[in-house]
Amino acid sequence: MENDFYDEMTVYPGGEKGAEINIRPDGVAFVKMTYKKTNPLDTDFMTSLYDRLTSLINNEKVKAIALSSGLRFAFCSGLDLPGALRFTETDLISKFLGEQYECFFTLLDLVVRSPKPIIAAINGITIGVGVQLAIACDYQVCSELAWFQIPEMVIGGVFPVALLMSRIGKKNTQDMLFQNKKVTADDARSMGLIDIVAAHNDVEREALNLAAGLARIDGFCLELQRRLIREQTAALLANENEKLRPYLEQASRRESLANNLRSLKDANR
Repeated sequence: MENDFYDEMTVYPGGEKGAEINIRPDGVAFVKMTYKKTNPLDTDFMTSLYDRLTSLINNEKVKAIALSSGLRFAFCSGLDLPGALRFTETDLISKFLGEQYECFFTLLDLVVRSPKPIIAAINGITIGVGVQLAIACDYQVCSELAWFQIPEMVIGGVFPVALLMSRIGKKNTQDMLFQNKKVTADDARSMGLIDIVAAHNDVEREALNLAAGLARIDGFCLELQRRLIREQTAALLANENEKLRPYLEQASRRESLANNLRSLKDANR
C-alpha cells in the first residue's frame, strides 16, 4: 500500500462481501459494511470487522474513520440470534449466544478505546446491538429514513443497557426495551441517541465531512482528549459485560426464547 489513496475489499466466508474500505488522501478511512442482507453481527463478521478496524487504527495514514453500510436501507440488524437454532440442546444455545455477546463486547471495546475518532453514518434500519455499535462511535450521522429498535425483550432475551442509558437516560431506555419502541431518526436526535439527521442521499457526505474535520486536529492531542472522555465508558462496558453473563445464561436456557427465535429465523437475513 504505497499510495496515499487506495481501494480495498475484504471477502468473507461464503463469498459474501463483508466490508469495502477506501482510504482518502485527507486521512479518512471510509468503511462500508456489506455483509449478507442486513449486516448481521455474527461471530465471523464481528471478528473480521474487528481485524479491519484494528488495521486501520494502526495505519499511520488514517486519521479518522467513517463507518457506514453499503446496503441502501440497512445499517446493522444486530446479533445473529436466529443462528442459535442450529443447536437443539439448551447448553449449546446458551454457549452460542454467550460467545456472540463476548465477541460483540470485544468489538465495542475496540470502537470505544480507538485512538482515532470513528463516525457512524447510519443509512437505514439499526436493530439490537447495532444500536450499541452506532452510539459507541464519536458521532452519529443518520438518514432521515433510518429507524432504531431493540426487540430483545419481545424475543425473550436480555440486552446490555449501560451505554444506551448513558446516552438517552433511564426512561427512554425502558421505552425502547420494554415497549419495543421503534424510534425514528428525528426522535432519535431529540432523545440524544444520534447527533445529526441528514437527507438519505447526503448521509455519507455529511459523515465524511465531519470525519475530515476531525482528521485535521493534531492527532496526539486528539487521542489524549478522547481518552479522558472515553475511559469511563470503557470501564462501564467492561463491568456490564461481567454482570450480563449470568442474566444471559438464564434467559438463553428458556424454551420461549428458542420458540421466538424460530419465528425470526429467516427475517431480514
